[in-house]
Amino acid sequence: MNSPVSRNLLVMASAALASFARAESSGAVPGAAVSSTGQMTSLLLSLLAIIALIVSAAWLVKRLAPRHYVTNNKLRIVAGAAVGQRERVVVVEIGMSWLVLGVAPGHVTALHHLPRPEPGAEPAALPVETARPFAQWLLLLKKSYEKK
Repeated sequence: MNSPVSRNLLVMASAALASFARAESSGAVPGAAVSSTGQMTSLLLSLLAIIALIVSAAWLVKRLAPRHYVTNNKLRIVAGAAVGQRERVVVVEIGMSWLVLGVAPGHVTALHHLPRPEPGAEPAALPVETARPFAQWLLLLKKSYEKK
């Protein structure tokens, strides 16, 4: 109810109600007691119908408006990972290079620049530490405490 249109509608409705109240109290309208209730009901129903029409028109425009998104082959997001609640690290491909970007709500920072890998090339394998079962880890921990 903070939009200018809704405020104007409320001002118009309150002005109409005030004018009907003045006419009824002054007795300027013959038979005002009988017809003012009907007029008030008619006014309120008309006002509700107009507000419903405005809301539905806004919804239709938002829903059916054409979106002109152009796909650009020069820029694409390769990967991304969240590093905080609102912070992300994103790899963006631009032409023949990759940019590693830190993205936060207020700014974007370039973290690193990489050449784009060849399409068929496999990434270099990183040495992976073999996982030890919990029992082996516990034995190593026990031995380290026994030495002390």
